[in-house]
Amino acid sequence: TTTTTTTTTPSSQAGAATGPAGTEWTASPEKYEPPAPGAQPFAVVVHPDAAFLCDLHAHLAEAEIIGLLGGRWDPARRAMHVQAPFPCRATPRDDDGATDVEMDPASELQVRDVIKRHDMDVVGWYHSHPKFAAEPSVTDIENQRSYQGLFHDDASGLAPFIGLIVGTYDTALPSSASVFRYFHVAAPPDSLKHPPPGPPMVPSVGPAAAPVRA
Repeated sequence: TTTTTTTTTPSSQAGAATGPAGTEWTASPEKYEPPAPGAQPFAVVVHPDAAFLCDLHAHLAEAEIIGLLGGRWDPARRAMHVQAPFPCRATPRDDDGATDVEMDPASELQVRDVIKRHDMDVVGWYHSHPKFAAEPSVTDIENQRSYQGLFHDDASGLAPFIGLIVGTYDTALPSSASVFRYFHVAAPPDSLKHPPPGPPMVPSVGPAAAPVRA
């Protein structure tokens, strides 16, 4: 299984996301139409408040946190609009939860209903890696692949559902800024059991796709 990923930090400037060495990404949905084999399958547009709230949630605990992302999928423009995060409860654990997390099924159902009441759809999930690299684990990849199977869009042939990992307290990071890693799982070639990572999944920061009802 391959993952397409990118690393970003929050930006207060709408319409751009700040990347390494101050690079600004202004990805447009048209850039990915049609996607080349192995390329990012669709554009990802993240509301700046969504990134901020994910970061805030991740900083509330040294254990891993988890939640769902609400927003809109625009099939015509092949664009995923992430509008808001919705925290979920994690399942009880015997350890400190610093290296693994699973979403409580009852909490997930409740939060899905909240997202629906806010006139949004579930478009992804997020969790934190408090003290280690924001790279998808085997469990993360399997969870993402399962979600993509549930959200597969037959009309476009795509699986419009993304994962987000927020890295917070990793001492190996060059600064105190959080690391945001968006990822999507692609089917591997038949000849490869463990293919290498795919190209970066580049988000842009922009306004909500539609008004959010409180």
